Amino acid sequence: MKRIFSLIFLVSIIQEKIQAQSYQLDFSYQYMAAKQWDLAVQSYNFSRPFNEQKQALLAHGISSNFSYLFKNNRKLKHGLSLSYSFTRSNALNENLDNSLHLNLMQLSYLLQYQFSGKTEGLDISFQAGGMASALFRRVNGEPLLEDDTRIKAFGTGIGLKISSAYSFSLSEKIGLGPFLAFGYSPFFFSPNTEAVLNQTKGLSSKSYTQIAYGQLGVRLNFN
Repeated sequence: MKRIFSLIFLVSIIQEKIQAQSYQLDFSYQYMAAKQWDLAVQSYNFSRPFNEQKQALLAHGISSNFSYLFKNNRKLKHGLSLSYSFTRSNALNENLDNSLHLNLMQLSYLLQYQFSGKTEGLDISFQAGGMASALFRRVNGEPLLEDDTRIKAFGTGIGLKISSAYSFSLSEKIGLGPFLAFGYSPFFFSPNTEAVLNQTKGLSSKSYTQIAYGQLGVRLNFN
């Protein structure tokens, strides 16, 4: 009997904890600019004037973000967020299909202010945390190799992000609405990126860059 009461008590605690949390899922289009990476791509295009199709900058991509919020009775809430974005650049020329694949991830601490009254459903969020990247290149569908080793670039830095969303209630527990976000990394270190983008090192860009991006998409709220 004591074990049964203990189990019931444990289940009630877990249920209370689950109910005291909320989740958010973001899906968006992302436009990004990174000065040093753009210089490397432009240098690649300049050194290959015979290519009709120029290599596009790493600008257009898609992004997703998962946020975990600790629920409380205050308008200002806090939690954690994990985001991932993918950006692809492709140039298709005769006998040369060159594509770049950039993966960006960010783990952040999240502060969110949720409005009430006439502006209920509107919120403003601020995120700050660490960023990481993985950049790969494929030529004619195959990974770019050097001495039978795939050429790749990894990076790390600081990420800041501010966003605002407006959610319409679909049910008592689910909301859906548009959101707009802007992100910035004042210092992102990725020493081998130029080797992937331009097959050079220290020639056209530095080993670090600043990254800025904007996102426009939809947000799902689960309360």
